[in-house]
Amino acid sequence: MRFLSRNIELYTFNSTINNYSTRYRIQLHKPSTALTIYQKGQYYEVVRIYNKLPYNIAERNSQNKVFLTNVRKYLLTKAFYSVEEYMNDHSDR
Repeated sequence: MRFLSRNIELYTFNSTINNYSTRYRIQLHKPSTALTIYQKGQYYEVVRIYNKLPYNIAERNSQNKVFLTNVRKYLLTKAFYSVEEYMNDHSDR
């Protein structure tokens, strides 16, 4: 998330792809690719992890310090042991 907050200009939000006001407008747009090496890279993984964040945390991405503080507090209260557990816990989103 620190990489995302420092390089937010590299990413595209769903709100810039279409002009519809949907619940997914603050999520990052997943680039379409078939290359496994790209899908396992840092850029693509950040998109997957960010899109699993709760709405109230993700909407503060423009405020760098507030965003990182909220992510840290959220992860400490939930106590995930691995990235896989985090992704599985949020599989319904």
